[in-house]
Amino acid sequence: VGVIESNIPEEARAFPDVNAETLQIGLNVAELLSRDIKAGRIPACFLPIQSGVGRTGNAVLKALGTSPLIPRFNVYSEVIQDAVVDYMLEGKVVDASCAAMTVTNEDQRRVYDNMDYFSQHLTLRQSEVANSPEVIRRLGVIAMNTALECDLYGNENSSHICGSALMNGIGGSCDYIRNGYI
Repeated sequence: VGVIESNIPEEARAFPDVNAETLQIGLNVAELLSRDIKAGRIPACFLPIQSGVGRTGNAVLKALGTSPLIPRFNVYSEVIQDAVVDYMLEGKVVDASCAAMTVTNEDQRRVYDNMDYFSQHLTLRQSEVANSPEVIRRLGVIAMNTALECDLYGNENSSHICGSALMNGIGGSCDYIRNGYI
C-alpha cells in the first residue's frame, strides 16, 4: 500500500575535479605509504584504507589506485566515493565495506549495471558496524581524513572547530583516527 516503485535518480553531488594541489597531496600519501611498506612499518600485503569524503579524499584514492608502488587493497570506510567504484571495476580495490556511497549518478549507474560484480565485492553495513572502534582496530585500517588541527605529538582533530562547532557530522573520521593502525 505504501510502496511506490520509481526509477528517479537521486540528486548525487559531484566533487570538483582533482587539481594540482590535491593531486600532489595524493602522490605524497602514496609515496609515504610505499616507503612504510618497504621499511616494514606496513605489511607487504597492505591494510584496508579509510578515506574522508571530498576533493582531497578522492585525489588521495586516485593516487593510491594509480600508483604502481601500492598493492591491490581493500577499503573499509563509512562512506565510499567515485574513485573506489572506478578502482573496484579495474581490480585495484579488491573489496569495499561501507555504510553509504557518495557517488555521482554516473557511478551509481555503473554499480547498478554491474550488480553481479558489486554484490560480490561491495558490502553496505549499518554505521554502528562501519564505525565500530573494535572492528577498525582489529582490521588495522589506515585512516586518512582532512585535519583541521594537528599537534606535534600526532594528535589530530577532524571534527570540531575551536572545540565546539561540529564540522563533519557524527561518526566516521573520529572513530577511524582514534582506532586506526595509522
